[in-house]
Amino acid sequence: MSNPNKDYQKIFFWVNQEDIERKLEEIKKTLKIDRIPTARERQCEALSPNIKIMHIPPEVWSKSCYRQGSWYRSSTYSKKHLIVSNFDLSFLNSVKAGVIKKIKIDTYPNLPKEKWMQLLETDSFINRAPSEWFQLLDREIPVFNNFIDRNRMNVSIEELLKMHSANHANFLLSRGETFLTCLYDGENIPSSLFPQEFTCSACLELFGVLGNQLQKKIIKKCPGLKYVTMNENEYFFALLK
Repeated sequence: MSNPNKDYQKIFFWVNQEDIERKLEEIKKTLKIDRIPTARERQCEALSPNIKIMHIPPEVWSKSCYRQGSWYRSSTYSKKHLIVSNFDLSFLNSVKAGVIKKIKIDTYPNLPKEKWMQLLETDSFINRAPSEWFQLLDREIPVFNNFIDRNRMNVSIEELLKMHSANHANFLLSRGETFLTCLYDGENIPSSLFPQEFTCSACLELFGVLGNQLQKKIIKKCPGLKYVTMNENEYFFALLK
């Protein structure tokens, strides 16, 4: 029987607006397919193991996860397209942005609150965080409150949002400055701070919108990433090119 973690792989490419139509046509011609699926509501749709290839246009970052997409809209990737596939597309002659895999980690470190709160005061977070990120949408409030109650998380919505911010802030630091790393394959790698239920918008780190200065990252899936099934000790491993 195949190992689902070993077999899972996503390769992604960032493509400029002026090149996207030509690249999509080249893919269809080379792979002899009629169409390439397009993400509709969430950029993480492409991470489903059942989706062999998908195109993520810029407007998707402003749909279901609009507030979270503010990191993308204020980044150097703004207006760029993503192509995500289960296989290499080297024939495109594009720069491969990165590879995403699944790994297992049995022992994971814990960062005390007094430590992760310091991340909110780092210059890299303060200077990079878009103002929209802090403006909770009206439609999000009941969703978050219901999620907190349902999972008996014993935190306020304000503290949960600070945890989301701290998690992103850890990946904005340089490799030697990150507050939390995890030992994997003999190497300390910058890692997500919290369990799945306390994590938000993992796609930002997975696709390199945040943390593109880090070649390797260990990333916990967020509750919104419902297209991939993962156990508590399973994580994404992102390798940026």
